[in-house]
Amino acid sequence: MADDALAADDILKRGQMLAQQGDLDGAAASYRRADQLGHPGAAWRLGVLEAKRGDVAAAYRWLTLADERSDAEGSYNLGVLLEESLHEEDSAMAAYGRADDAGHAGGATNLGVILARRGDRESAIDALHRGQARGDVQATFCLGVLRDKDGDLAGAAALYRVAAEGGHANAAFNLGQLLRDGGDIAGAREAFARGDELGQADCAFNLAVFCLESNDTLGAEAAFARADERGSGGAAHFLGMLLADRGDLAGAQAAQRRASERGYVAAAG
Repeated sequence: MADDALAADDILKRGQMLAQQGDLDGAAASYRRADQLGHPGAAWRLGVLEAKRGDVAAAYRWLTLADERSDAEGSYNLGVLLEESLHEEDSAMAAYGRADDAGHAGGATNLGVILARRGDRESAIDALHRGQARGDVQATFCLGVLRDKDGDLAGAAALYRVAAEGGHANAAFNLGQLLRDGGDIAGAREAFARGDELGQADCAFNLAVFCLESNDTLGAEAAFARADERGSGGAAHFLGMLLADRGDLAGAQAAQRRASERGYVAAAG
């Protein structure tokens, strides 16, 4: 049995390596073999892989199996599949609850989000606090959103700041908006810079606006270009305008085409 466990662990690691390399068929075969040898983490990984490949039925089978084995990752990922792919919120909520009961951070957070959406604020906050205590930065962000909606801007900003420092890009954006609206331009710029570092398109866009306001055209062009690369139609439009101003008509036309393809419509006048 010990030899089987060692073999299963090696096979699972090979499956993870193949998945990272994009060989999903090879990864799936490795996960199935690891599961046959009794590896407790193989079934949920195979379920997640099948969901990635678009086979929702196979994903459901494997994640249900992991959930039935009381695997917290299996319960959590089954919840994600039920909520996002099968649109079965009640069942998803139950799966998140099982993951939460097993100590899963994301299970608690996602349960809290559903509870908040359903208007059970007290239970939602309790669940989000459990997710936060387990280290889930998304839970901290969601608690910030609830404070924001309540009008507790100082409390929201504090939570957004913690989440942004933990790597949550949208928290950095929300923090930047709050600080900008409150007149703290330096703080807002710092928050948007953090979000930009984390790859958030709207943060890069707002940095570009700040650059324009301080007559830093080159900085604005670079920031709009980053936002454009991340899919912002507005950034593509304004990048095109800056490129046209400096005589790069081909680059400007290409940027405006991207803006149009993304549905951006420039304001009249």
